Amino acid sequence: MDLEINRLLSILRNKGALVNGAPTSETFVSTTDSLEATRDALRVPGADSANNDNVSDVVGNKTDTNAGNSLLARNLVPTADVATNVNIRDVLGNKSDAAVSTVGVAASVLAYIKGAINFLRGTPRFHEVVIYPVAEDVATTTLTNDGSSPIYMPAAAASTAAVGVGAAATAWSEDINFEQEGTVSVISIYAEFEWQTRFLVGAGNGTNTESKMQISSNGGGAWTDLTDTYTHNAAVMTNRRRAGTGRWITAVTTGANQLQFRLLHWVDVGTGVSTSEAQIRSNSYVAIAYLKT
Repeated sequence: MDLEINRLLSILRNKGALVNGAPTSETFVSTTDSLEATRDALRVPGADSANNDNVSDVVGNKTDTNAGNSLLARNLVPTADVATNVNIRDVLGNKSDAAVSTVGVAASVLAYIKGAINFLRGTPRFHEVVIYPVAEDVATTTLTNDGSSPIYMPAAAASTAAVGVGAAATAWSEDINFEQEGTVSVISIYAEFEWQTRFLVGAGNGTNTESKMQISSNGGGAWTDLTDTYTHNAAVMTNRRRAGTGRWITAVTTGANQLQFRLLHWVDVGTGVSTSEAQIRSNSYVAIAYLKT
């Protein structure tokens, strides 16, 4: 580096001679020598050169490899999973570094980050979510009461003349985008559902309307009763409320719309002339505690 400084000083001195006085042959000779020296100092060094005489040796060659010691070489991406601990690049790592979850002194920062992410993804994490499944049906309907009388859905009560639970009709249903990936293990569920029904007799057929709430954890492939069956024979809408804690499902299938709820209703007996009507109240909800891996 001292040699380089002296060469640059020589250039400055000769430039001064050219400006302040008439050039001499000595001035031209000295200037020519200095320019030659500067050109040599700025010439691109050989790849991975070990020289350390000029600035160019320090900066490096575009074709330098990890084996070199120039600034360029030291900033190249290191070999994957290298244990070297000489340069900052060795500490940061390579995108292809394998994940490492056990702390040591040989792996890169990137390897430890990958290991930490894998650990977190594989560790069950506790979650709790409250779902109002009727909210999607209510959508942007304007609120018109103080909460003491939440609206029912569907707005026009569902009606069916189906006879028997085996032919039960769905008065209301909703699917929930619960979790899109991972494994969901249900710990507990608190469910609170409210609905209303009425029975309209026709030509003396049938005696009651019957209804109940159900839950599915696999997109409707299988259904489990959330409540008991409500039997009702009045011609006016009568409210039914069921609330409590349980574990009606133990897991939720991964994917869209796998968690589902529905309100079933039917006429107990008859020849399909009497009808049942039913609606669910919009304040119905569930609170689900679960582990996700």
